[in-house]
Amino acid sequence: MGLGHLLAQRVLARAVPHSLPAKGSEKCAVRVSFHESGIDEGAGPGNVASVTPQAGHARIMSVRVANVAICRRHGAGFTLLELLLVIAILGALTALLFPALVRARQQAQGISCMNNSRQLALAWQMYADDHEGVLVPNRHGSATRRGLDPNNWVSGWMDWTSSSDNTNILFLTDPAYARLAPYTVRSARLYKCPADQYRSRQNPGPRVRSISMNAALGDGNKTNFANWVPPFFFAIKMSDIQAPAPSMTWLFVDEHPDSINDGCFFLNPWQTGSAAAWRDLPASYHRGAAGFAFADGHAEIRKWVDARTPQPVRMADFPGLAAPHSVDYEWMAHRTPRR
Repeated sequence: MGLGHLLAQRVLARAVPHSLPAKGSEKCAVRVSFHESGIDEGAGPGNVASVTPQAGHARIMSVRVANVAICRRHGAGFTLLELLLVIAILGALTALLFPALVRARQQAQGISCMNNSRQLALAWQMYADDHEGVLVPNRHGSATRRGLDPNNWVSGWMDWTSSSDNTNILFLTDPAYARLAPYTVRSARLYKCPADQYRSRQNPGPRVRSISMNAALGDGNKTNFANWVPPFFFAIKMSDIQAPAPSMTWLFVDEHPDSINDGCFFLNPWQTGSAAAWRDLPASYHRGAAGFAFADGHAEIRKWVDARTPQPVRMADFPGLAAPHSVDYEWMAHRTPRR
């Protein structure tokens, strides 16, 4: 390579910017000319001075770089005002879309809850079919703690303490503790409403159950319960469910997190009007509504009408609630077996 070419490379390296312009930006025009010369006296703006030949050297090419445009990269970035405007628009869209997303999530949870309840209702029916119409046992109280009396549809006691009953899925899935387990494919998720995310600091983990069974369905330690008058009735066989009919008899319900303990939900069907009082309280997981399954196998979500029914979660034992003339209490009472 000749000396002229080397000199041309050095001149170009200094005259032409190292970074190329971005696509779509202003182009740079560079013209390089080589000519035989001694000294070029015509160097002007944008040109590079020629090289004077020295003694003993052959002719040297002088190099001129003409019309070197100084290129600037014109950025396409936002101004501060434009950036603030975009942020404001995104914030407004988020505010508009967020409630819709929350509602969609709640609806999906409601559908999942109904599906779980429906599967439990089918399991309950299959148990009765396999036992000549006898309903699965449904016991309450201390007999259900720690699986002491395993002759029950489920075992365990839900509360806000560190008791292992809160997290023991064997009380739902092991036939030694749960008589419905063989009919639910030992699936623990069926017993938990997906909207129930409550857990106290003392709980060793998420509680495993949020569903309870109608105390008026299934044999158990409920004779003369609470000395109610008339005495509390509970059906032992499927044929005992007559008033109301199975399609109108509620079977499973989402129970309020403060109210749930054993798997029995008590409601006195005769205690309506001014005497209405919640001994156990249904939940309001689904935007002020609760999931129900019925003895004929269908499930639904019931929206509460009485403003007293949806109670806040206090992570404390439910003390009971007087609800005179509550339409919600009366709705459940009319769907509870009686005789």
